[in-house]
Amino acid sequence: AVLNANTVTSTDSAFIKTVLPYKTKMDSIMNEVLGVSEQALLKGLPEGTLGDFVSDAVLKKTNDAYKPSDKILADICLLNNGGLRSQLPKGKITLGNVFELMPFENEIVILTLTGEKTKQLFESLVENNGAPFSGATVKGKGKKMTELKIGGKEFDITKTYKVATSDYLAG
Repeated sequence: AVLNANTVTSTDSAFIKTVLPYKTKMDSIMNEVLGVSEQALLKGLPEGTLGDFVSDAVLKKTNDAYKPSDKILADICLLNNGGLRSQLPKGKITLGNVFELMPFENEIVILTLTGEKTKQLFESLVENNGAPFSGATVKGKGKKMTELKIGGKEFDITKTYKVATSDYLAG
């Protein structure tokens, strides 16, 4: 509801007085500028600038923090467009923008997939018009995958690959 001088009661006034310091503090945190973008980052399929940026960032930050006993980092990051709830504007990007973009408390998990399962994953992405991912290059013709590279190298069906993804998608 919109409050104006005619509708504010003494109870409303007391509530506003109580909440105002918290709102001011929250606004100062959420308005913190994290970076500046030269263009708007938009959702799109099979690929969009927003999905490319977020999946690249998640793969990088995951591998920065990931300390596996086998010393093999994640090869790929896979996200879903539905999990990206807004887009990022041209210009200043604030912490508030990031919370609007990804408002869920998902955690990143690492899945180890066989070469066959990795191939099936990317075939499914091509058949279903894509999803945000990084660490791989995929080419297709129509709904058929024609080329797959992981980390710039030819795909090897005999290898296993580590995929960073949300616990939601992993489930």
